Amino acid sequence: IDFEHVAIYATVQAYKGEAIEFGGDLTAWQFEAAHSSARLTGYLSEWAVLEPECANEAFNAVDGATLSWDRFFGALAQWWGVSKGVIGPDAQSQYDKVMSLGGGDKNPLGYGPPQEMKRKFTLREWADDEANKQAWESLMESSNGELTWNPFNENKDAIFSGDFAYLSFGTASLSKTRVFGFNGFVDPLESIHEMYSECQRLRMLPKMVCDKATPMI
Repeated sequence: IDFEHVAIYATVQAYKGEAIEFGGDLTAWQFEAAHSSARLTGYLSEWAVLEPECANEAFNAVDGATLSWDRFFGALAQWWGVSKGVIGPDAQSQYDKVMSLGGGDKNPLGYGPPQEMKRKFTLREWADDEANKQAWESLMESSNGELTWNPFNENKDAIFSGDFAYLSFGTASLSKTRVFGFNGFVDPLESIHEMYSECQRLRMLPKMVCDKATPMI
């Protein structure tokens, strides 16, 4: 998924001296999802075009390790210097923003209940808070031209809709890829950190507090 929206969120919360809060429930918080970085997809693509037996074959591109929101939000707070830390789900909160998907013949296998994603708040709602826009603009003003992109003036429906990924979704199988001989691996935290660094060079994000990510080992 596009992780840029949560970087914007963490940056602003750090600037305001506030914690970053996960808007989903405990199920989403602990779910370990697989991700596909551009780096891993590049490795896989290069390998596939050089191997004759891979002609006209299709492969799933997966980084190789699963990542939970719990683990990611901890890293996010560290990278962006969120001094107040992370607020995770709790049993007392009301997760009344429910998105229901599929069900019955609309499911991939044609049966079963709908998938539900429960949230306490959305980052799209957070983006409408004028205080958050002002905080970002203050960061831009103090950056000496190193931060020039203002996501709050862009299509917020597109930029801040990424928390749909709190939905627990299936993990793509790597069986075929392994059988054909590809064993490439990219650490999800390192690849996300690398993407943020590239966004910083494009002046879309400020510089992170941490120069590199701690691998998932």
